[in-house]
Amino acid sequence: MRRGAAAGTRSSGWPTWDASALGLRVVMIADANAAPRDREHNATLHTVYRSFGDVRPAADVLAMINAG
Repeated sequence: MRRGAAAGTRSSGWPTWDASALGLRVVMIADANAAPRDREHNATLHTVYRSFGDVRPAADVLAMINAG
């Protein structure tokens, strides 16, 4: 299975939607993205989790990568 992670972007969700459409298993890194307001950031995380992939903190993603 191909995987992708979204980090370092504004929490718009677009990179996540694009990756999902390409058949990637998406993980959005919750504490490596931002939005102008917490409400927008949290809404995007909820939408990504509900519809396009998983949402995890950076520490969890690094542990997953190290585990192979």
